[in-house]
Amino acid sequence: GNDVPSGNGAFHYQTLLKEGLNAITLSAKDPANNETIKAITVVLDSPNSAPTVQITSPSASAYYNTNTIVVEGISSDSDGTISAIYVNDVKATISENSFSAIVPLLEGKNSIVASAKDNLGDESSSSEIEVLKDTVSPEITIYSPPQNTTVSGAVTLKGEIADSSPCRLFVNGAQYALTNDLFEVNLISPSNDQAISVDVLVSDKAGNVSTKAVSFNYVVNPLFANVTPANGEIVSASTITISGDVNDANASSVLVEANSDIFVDENGNFSFSKEVSTANGHFEIPNVEPFPGQTTLYLTAYTNTTGSKEVIGSITLEFTLDN
Repeated sequence: GNDVPSGNGAFHYQTLLKEGLNAITLSAKDPANNETIKAITVVLDSPNSAPTVQITSPSASAYYNTNTIVVEGISSDSDGTISAIYVNDVKATISENSFSAIVPLLEGKNSIVASAKDNLGDESSSSEIEVLKDTVSPEITIYSPPQNTTVSGAVTLKGEIADSSPCRLFVNGAQYALTNDLFEVNLISPSNDQAISVDVLVSDKAGNVSTKAVSFNYVVNPLFANVTPANGEIVSASTITISGDVNDANASSVLVEANSDIFVDENGNFSFSKEVSTANGHFEIPNVEPFPGQTTLYLTAYTNTTGSKEVIGSITLEFTLDN
């Protein structure tokens, strides 16, 4: 103990107290060495400061395609110690002022909050962050040019991406822009007839990847030109005109066939084929009523210069009615 001087029977002494119960023993002696001992208990119950806790990783609005993620952060307590930290319902591992926890994710949006408790039972929570789980690969639709068709002139690759996450588009390894999930890429037209294959790759922000390829034949001097609707075109009118030019002076007629009954004759009957004569190489079929969705057309040019009908050549094209 410590000797404390007294004056007129009074004394004064300062000591440090710890939080909670503090046992203090007082002993007084007179000159004759008679002693009196008294024990007292002092309780220190000062206002407690709640701990602080902050998530440092992942960042808000991050995308993942995994079932779990590691959440990390920092926490401190100015007047005590951290006794436990939970991230959502997962108990975190604490190392000095840092913590980490492996947290499961559900498909879609996930809210993440960390909560810390100190040795006196006070708690506090971090700001809530939101991350997104996306395990579904992007869907790629190529509208033009259609698969296994013949094209000429300027060729534009047209298509659409469907995905819940932001995506990046690559065509033959080069990155191109997406506009409202739609894309149009001008392809380089070769100088000679050849078969062409175009590879499309799309990756979303969560790391999911999809690929698709379209193959077509390119011809420099096509037999058919100025054909409407164009190969891969999306039309909105319920009634259209199919027309075009045949680049052969001997062409006498064009047979246009479809994969559905879209041609109307003079009696109002529908059929899947119609043959028309050419005039100066031009052919035209008005009042065609295509079905909604995709229609495939098969165009065949004929000549009768030898007195018998002979095939000059043919092409296949596709268009889509979206009204």
